Amino acid sequence: MKTLAFTVNGQKLSKKPSILFSRLVAGSSNFYDVSFEFSPEWDNLFRVVKFASGSVEEYIPLINNTCKIPERITKFHKFNVSVVGATDNVQIMTNVITITQKGGE
Repeated sequence: MKTLAFTVNGQKLSKKPSILFSRLVAGSSNFYDVSFEFSPEWDNLFRVVKFASGSVEEYIPLINNTCKIPERITKFHKFNVSVVGATDNVQIMTNVITITQKGGE
């Protein structure tokens, strides 16, 4: 299992430096996790990661700030990652980061 790490500072999503981002291969299933470190604005918010490629979207809740990349998404050459946090009266969203893999549709 490999982990792609991100930081979230306010609404800015950033990749943590890692060679893994350049070595992703499309079609890997249940192999990559994503993990996030959040700034204090995200305390007490329910956090969900949005994975998207074209018209395909998957929303995955974070457990201990980690989740797996959905299998439907791993088949694409490129996919987008962003994070949404919410409570009853607050919603915060990050920018989108595009991940490029070798191969894929």
